[in-house]
Amino acid sequence: MIGEWIEIRDIFKLLQSSAQRTIGHSTIFVVAKPQDHLYYLESFTKTIITDYPSRYILIKEEENAEREFLKAKLTFLETAKGSNRFCEFIEIEFTPNQKERLSTSLSKFALPKLDVFLVLWQRDHEHKPIFDALKHIATRIIFDSEYADDPRTVLEFMDQCPSRVSIGDLTYTRGYSIREVLIKELTAPQLAPIIDQFHTLKISYNPCFNICSAVPMQSLYAAEWLATWGKKQSIFKMQNAHLCTVVYDHAKVIIEQGEPLKELGEGKILSLELIGPNHTFELKRDRQSPDKIFTSIKSNESCSVPAIVNTDDLQIGLSLMRQLQYDQTNRLQIESLKHICEVPFKRLVKYKSSDEALYGIKERILNIGRKEINFKGVFRIALSGGKTPMTLYRSFQPQDLDWDKVEIFFSDERQVPPDHSDSNYKNAMEALGHLPLKGENIHRMIAEQDVDNHAFAYERLIRPSIDVCLLGMGADGHTLSIFPGSEAIKVRDRLVVPANGLNHPRMTFTFEALKICRHKLFLVLGEDKKEALKKVLTEKSEQYPASLVTDCDFYTDIESLNL
Repeated sequence: MIGEWIEIRDIFKLLQSSAQRTIGHSTIFVVAKPQDHLYYLESFTKTIITDYPSRYILIKEEENAEREFLKAKLTFLETAKGSNRFCEFIEIEFTPNQKERLSTSLSKFALPKLDVFLVLWQRDHEHKPIFDALKHIATRIIFDSEYADDPRTVLEFMDQCPSRVSIGDLTYTRGYSIREVLIKELTAPQLAPIIDQFHTLKISYNPCFNICSAVPMQSLYAAEWLATWGKKQSIFKMQNAHLCTVVYDHAKVIIEQGEPLKELGEGKILSLELIGPNHTFELKRDRQSPDKIFTSIKSNESCSVPAIVNTDDLQIGLSLMRQLQYDQTNRLQIESLKHICEVPFKRLVKYKSSDEALYGIKERILNIGRKEINFKGVFRIALSGGKTPMTLYRSFQPQDLDWDKVEIFFSDERQVPPDHSDSNYKNAMEALGHLPLKGENIHRMIAEQDVDNHAFAYERLIRPSIDVCLLGMGADGHTLSIFPGSEAIKVRDRLVVPANGLNHPRMTFTFEALKICRHKLFLVLGEDKKEALKKVLTEKSEQYPASLVTDCDFYTDIESLNL
């Protein structure tokens, strides 16, 4: 592991000192939303133009971006004037309905035998037509996972790149200097064992304001890198606003937002603390000179004199040039991004009141429902029972969705007739009675007779997938009709099973059934559930069955919950 990183560091030094390696006379396509152009372009234009002759194409999409483009163009021309290198600024303007014609328009600027670099920033899929037009002529495509609303979007685009294209993530490269410092320090004799034995890693990062996402990608990259080095396996991550915790098999990583430092790039690491059984390694930026880093080693008996390291990772331009200098796709970056995206998550969404929590989860369900109906013509939702969600069900309005295209399922049911007062079906249908639902789209669990056969039949109904599964949690940490000590916890070969429960036997989804549910949304209201929710969010334990559910969101009014 160490050897790979030292090799990459040496490659950078070799590239920087080589007169033969150049990105000269290349075509660089830059794609960003208008409000973000200045933030990115002014940050790295000077570095690119000064060191590398290039044709620089700015793709202009919106009519109201005149001011941003004019500033970027003036910056480019002023810098290029004294560079004594070939630099050409080309501005392409188009409207959204012309995106499909981009391939021909853009290809003519990519001259044969010259490198074509595509630098792509996008929140979601807004620039996919540009990506589709350029991916087959690009030599290298550079993404920025920190800019995307969901880093999995970047991974999705990477998977669509032709195999011959070199790929990079600018977010990963921005943390290069930090990793270089860590390699130098953690391979010292007194610290070498800590990488295998650390039990806690604390990272503080510079807040993201308007540009990057709320996901602390640079910090997650650093955590993944250190955990891989220390041979630790991730179990799940828990995110609560500006706090992210990653639980590993023998360690925990705590990532939190620090005090803003405007001179430093958004998302950059402010401080890092690696805690082992006998030693603690600390890394901290100097607030007066953010490119200066202090490192120190503490033990139970002593503390070293802080060492000072100067870094050069403050400019986006330098990070971009490092990306452009790669000759091959950096598989380490892609594998790290995959690991980050694949770690199961638990996301906490706190509100000040139960009404706000109900409104928040309602809007989430409706947004998912509209997207699914637009995409595939049907929205499939599994409802939970109990008293907590009934107010939510009553709040849905006929104009909220095309209810003819909504299919209703149930995640658990008591073994009682459908007109029984304890029937989840009866209570939910009374709460939803004002909606124009189709009778054939309502699939109740027939649990009052021949329960095992009906459980098998219900499995066929819920396949291949459920779009939303609404879940509740009891004060004992149970969810669905899976209580602490239930045999249903261990079921791996069934999606629906009979189960024991309070007052009545039950029929319930298993945890295997939740794997075919695309969105799992918990609604947890009331201070009496505070302690159980804390355990559920921070552990995976059969004592709290809800803690075994991952890739899910918890909506709650327990504002005092501290994790």
